[in-house]
Amino acid sequence: MNNILVIHVSGRVGDTLLITPLLETISKHFKNSVLTALIHRNTVDLLENCKYADHIGTISKKRARYRGWTFFKKYDLAFVSSSSNEDADSLVAYACRTSKKVVAFEPDSSILRKCIYKSVGKNLNEKRHIIKYYHDLTSSINISPIGERISFRATKQELQESKNLLQKSVLKKCDLIIAVKVTGLESRQFRDWPEDNLSELIELLSKRYKNIGFITLGGLNEFDKFEKFAKRVKTPFLNFSKYGVREVGSIMNYVDLYIGVDTGFTQLMSSYNKPMIILYYPNMSSYKFRPVNHPKLCLLEADQQTHLELDKMALMSTIKPKLVFDKIIKLLE
Repeated sequence: MNNILVIHVSGRVGDTLLITPLLETISKHFKNSVLTALIHRNTVDLLENCKYADHIGTISKKRARYRGWTFFKKYDLAFVSSSSNEDADSLVAYACRTSKKVVAFEPDSSILRKCIYKSVGKNLNEKRHIIKYYHDLTSSINISPIGERISFRATKQELQESKNLLQKSVLKKCDLIIAVKVTGLESRQFRDWPEDNLSELIELLSKRYKNIGFITLGGLNEFDKFEKFAKRVKTPFLNFSKYGVREVGSIMNYVDLYIGVDTGFTQLMSSYNKPMIILYYPNMSSYKFRPVNHPKLCLLEADQQTHLELDKMALMSTIKPKLVFDKIIKLLE
């Protein structure tokens, strides 16, 4: 096997990172092959410096319709990944034009189903992890999963730049640095952990530990919000909301503990063996997206018993700061 193609088009950070175990399995199984990964343009940066892909490029469902119209088959084998409700027929068709054999989740088109080498049913049982779903592609041709950990690799330059940034920041004298990501998608703010809870947790931690500092992670649209929050707390507080995913990924190398809700940044942090506490909204399938084989992980879910008693915007407040504080003590000490 010489040239292998993997296509995974998702504009979300977490979804893109969750495909890296599949890349590891393919790369390690076909050791002497050249692996090309085509990713969504919004998240392709996440796979820069990925040790499981030799070439990284971008593709979209629209652009795929106009690419690959030659008689030359560039790839020996292609894997096309897609979510359960995603129409990926244009991506599968592109793979068929450029690859001798194609493995893909079952396309809608009956013509495409006849063209591909292996058609895989979409088994998204809610009690299966999404990584196992992606590995159904390789399992269909008798390749056992090799990796299940998410992979993100910062470059040496990125790590040095992050180190320099910390040394010049308000956190330069801190012995304990905690990163927090308590907000998710704007459309799902009910999954955020309330600011009051975070403020109370910071107060508890500041009394316990000297020289403690915090990094808050978020989108650029949240920068002003966290600037105001920083003024509420008396501990060193670095607002990292204006930085991109690669800068966030490299700064994570220097944090001592992470607290976050179920977001792409939480998936990103799981590539490190640092202590993590993840806060879940009730019934959000933590077993489906939780970090796999992480050595220092604590999962906390909002109180199920109050699910019907509280407004959904208040449910995450049932994860009390004292509970999170106690879990932090166990992880750190």
